[in-house]
Amino acid sequence: MNQNRSTIRQSNHPVAPYTASQPDERWLYLLMLLVPEAIFGWLLYSTPALRTLPKLLVITTLFGLHGALYLLAPRLPRWRGWQIHYAIVQATLIFAMLLVTSATPQPMILLLYASLAAQMVALFQGALRPAISAAALFLCIVVVDYVAFWGWSALIGFLLVTLPLTAFLMALVYLYLRQTHARQEAQQLLTALEAAHQQLAAYAERVEDLTLAAERQRLARELHDTLAQGLAGLLLQLEAVESHLERGNTVRAQGIIRQAMTRARRTLADARRAIDDLRNGDFLLDVNDNVGAEVERFCATTGLACHHELQAPARLPLALHETIVRTVGEGLANVARHAQARQVWVTLRQEAQGIVLVVRDDGIGFDPAATRGNGHYGLIGLAERAHHAGGTLDVAGAPGMGTTLTLRLPLPTPAVTNEQSVTKEQAYA
Repeated sequence: MNQNRSTIRQSNHPVAPYTASQPDERWLYLLMLLVPEAIFGWLLYSTPALRTLPKLLVITTLFGLHGALYLLAPRLPRWRGWQIHYAIVQATLIFAMLLVTSATPQPMILLLYASLAAQMVALFQGALRPAISAAALFLCIVVVDYVAFWGWSALIGFLLVTLPLTAFLMALVYLYLRQTHARQEAQQLLTALEAAHQQLAAYAERVEDLTLAAERQRLARELHDTLAQGLAGLLLQLEAVESHLERGNTVRAQGIIRQAMTRARRTLADARRAIDDLRNGDFLLDVNDNVGAEVERFCATTGLACHHELQAPARLPLALHETIVRTVGEGLANVARHAQARQVWVTLRQEAQGIVLVVRDDGIGFDPAATRGNGHYGLIGLAERAHHAGGTLDVAGAPGMGTTLTLRLPLPTPAVTNEQSVTKEQAYA
């Protein structure tokens, strides 16, 4: 866009504010050529002496050169030196014509200076100051030539015709150049607008692609964190039920079945809440209670000791709440499936730089770098959630050394924490 603007500004040259294109200039000079042609025809018609040799040959040659320079003018280099030399040559040709026609009582040949003054407007490309200076010089030459060839008698009457004619021709050429410039500027603006329109269309298409990609990623995270994780927990509980039934421990099996039913209802509620989240805005929830519920379900299902310390702010926006709860759920699910741990520690606290969640176990551990890109979509989804919430997710571990999952999120501003609030029951309804 900036390039288009600079292209348009280049047309406003300080010396040549109204520049015509080559075709426009050629038509302009062809129109101005009508002036010397009309004068040449009138001289031959009104002065029989000019129709005889050798004056006819001389005057025709001079007018022919004069007209040829009209046609050559649009092709001159845009240098002031060339323009000045052009004016000198044309003025010399007009003076030569005066010498040939000086015996006639008609000083019409001097009107060629008026046409030459109009040419200066075109040669200087609309710059009025040098064009007016050239016109004033030509008028001085007109006065000197008139007095030298025809005397003072009718000078005032001749100037009363010459001055308005010169001003008219110069104004006509100036307005023509200005109109041409306006048309060119409009074309440049249309070109720039077309380019901007195409660029905006490309940007819109890119934004649409990015939006669709972001939405697919978000839906993938929601499916994993609600349905997939909930079903995985149910599968663990059903496996525990099967184990207890094989040992004849029906009481314990019934207790786990009741927990599984509760978990199934919670998974359904999570799915509904995820749908509501897509339709509605953020809610403010008690993250400590929800993380504590996740820990209690984990302990009841696995029988592992889970030490927890929850000291986060009571109310957080849903984006932070979702990220924290999903990270705890995914971390504990990974401990149950892979860690073979005996103890788990969950810490949620507020620090000066933000909110920190740590999920640590004393299990067999793993190398996080070796598992990247191997289908660990849970950790990928958690990292994406942390990124969208403005935070970071770090996974530290080594074989035989356990695993530590650390989530860091920025503190919400007061404007966020004071937004619309609903109760936990309303949010999960």
